[in-house]
Amino acid sequence: MALQRGPSPWKVSLWTRREASIPGVAAVLPGCRISCDLKSALAGADMVVLCTSPHAIESSGAELATLLPASTPVTDAGSVKAGIVRSLEKSLGGRFIGAHPMAG
Repeated sequence: MALQRGPSPWKVSLWTRREASIPGVAAVLPGCRISCDLKSALAGADMVVLCTSPHAIESSGAELATLLPASTPVTDAGSVKAGIVRSLEKSLGGRFIGAHPMAG
């Protein structure tokens, strides 16, 4: 998301559960495409970074598997890894790359 604070060749799409949060996100990250529709937010993604609660990340795999091409890598910023890794490796296979929130 920091890439969208200045000139960047990257296109960043964000998904939010609540439409009411879109204006606030747009004010902070004006260069991002923001949507409440997950399918729309993921359309054309070259990579997906999950930045929600560990429980939400764990439960997202099955839906992501239906919305993303098999070649799209998925990573996360969740802090508690065992459940996330177990769940997303099961539903997304080798394209899930567990990360650490302190990795930058």
